[in-house]
Amino acid sequence: MSFFLKCSVVFFFIIITPFYAVSLDYEPGTLLIKIKQEPLTGDTVSRQKNDDIKKMISVLNRKWAAREKELVLQNIVMTVYSSLVNVDQPKNLDRIKVLSFPKEFDIATIKRDYQDSGAVAEVEYNYYVYTQQSRMRISAHQYYIMHDSLKSTPILQSEVQIPVAVIDTGVDISHLNLRHAIYTNQGEIPFNNVDDDENGYVDDYQGVSFLGYSANQRSSTDIRDEHGHGTHIAGVIAATSVAGDGIWGLNPQALIIPIKFMDSTGKGTQLDAAMAIRYAVDMGAKVINCSWGYFKKTTVLEDAINYAVKKGVIIVSAIGNSDTYIPEYPSAFESVISVGAVSQSLNRTSYTNYGSHLDFMTFGDNIYSTLPSNSYGVLSGTSQATAIVSGVVSRLLSLYPVMTYLGMTEMLKNNALDLASEGYDQYTGYGLVQVDGMLEELSEVVPSYNIVVVEEKTEKTDSYLKYLGIALGVIVAFLVGVSL
Repeated sequence: MSFFLKCSVVFFFIIITPFYAVSLDYEPGTLLIKIKQEPLTGDTVSRQKNDDIKKMISVLNRKWAAREKELVLQNIVMTVYSSLVNVDQPKNLDRIKVLSFPKEFDIATIKRDYQDSGAVAEVEYNYYVYTQQSRMRISAHQYYIMHDSLKSTPILQSEVQIPVAVIDTGVDISHLNLRHAIYTNQGEIPFNNVDDDENGYVDDYQGVSFLGYSANQRSSTDIRDEHGHGTHIAGVIAATSVAGDGIWGLNPQALIIPIKFMDSTGKGTQLDAAMAIRYAVDMGAKVINCSWGYFKKTTVLEDAINYAVKKGVIIVSAIGNSDTYIPEYPSAFESVISVGAVSQSLNRTSYTNYGSHLDFMTFGDNIYSTLPSNSYGVLSGTSQATAIVSGVVSRLLSLYPVMTYLGMTEMLKNNALDLASEGYDQYTGYGLVQVDGMLEELSEVVPSYNIVVVEEKTEKTDSYLKYLGIALGVIVAFLVGVSL
């Protein structure tokens, strides 16, 4: 064998072995044996044949260092039958053997040896079985989705898609995990420079920007996210896994209305925000996510909030990240759901604001979500906690679209998990938002899903590891080839 051929063979097995190892659909090192048995006619010949079969099995067992496992089924069945009156006990259960073999032996070779011996009626692998449930691959980075308080939310099914306005820095509407979820204004023809639906905004086919409106600039359709915050928030609410990457939002069926009013530094004016809120309401948003705020308020912003509330829109807002009791707006306005953040260990984060206007808590630390240009990353804050609650609220609305702000908040209160003193307190509000209790209250059945955790990596890391693995494989193949 040439040196090159040796290297190729070794490299092939280095590459293929891991895939083979994980592809087994049966318990490794175990065989189920059904021993042959000649009919007992009372003559010497039949007894001799059965003795020969037992001897052959013993020889094979010694050859392959087989260890017989206790057949629990046999013990259970015999016990049950022995307790019944006038029922014949099952026969020949002692013919079934469960054998285990040393892991270094090739189980396929052992199986053939038993089959060829003529001493067994059947020899089979101990095949696995699986629950009949759909698989849901979730990125290991998205710990919050797998938490008991939220894990039912993304797997619920509904025919109703709830429009959620993400009023923020814009949204990357072409992101692979988001493009399915972007709201489309059916009354508008894109790129024809005409206000087809006569709502006062030209070409607002998939969102609109009010950035600069307060500086007498016209609204535009430039909703590009040059900051990243808005795209991250949209992903927390409505992302859908692509090619098994495990990136999910709390409500993958939500429709995101992207409305931009903040610039690349994450700053915007309250007038621009007010215009964005009014636009969202007029375009049919049922939930408005406001992951922003300030210590001072304007009448124009308050009027816009009141306009949304009167139209039945549920507004979810971040309480703020300054660890202070001083209210921020719109979070502190009446009839707005105010959200604070807890860590993965359910402790109130050091940055979360507090006060009598705080309503609920959920996860805000190290929240993994979408970022512009088909990338991903971790951000922390009450902004992210707010997006989680918006996802939960929109998901519940998809099940019960007529639910009002009062009905929603009452249900959230009744099922929240106390994080501090029993009942309401100004540091954790009514507690941690929990979904399962609300589903029980609504008599909703949660589908059964088999959750598979995906070790998600960035694209650059994936490429690096791929080429590193190939390089290591070549080096190992070379070294082994030299030794052959």
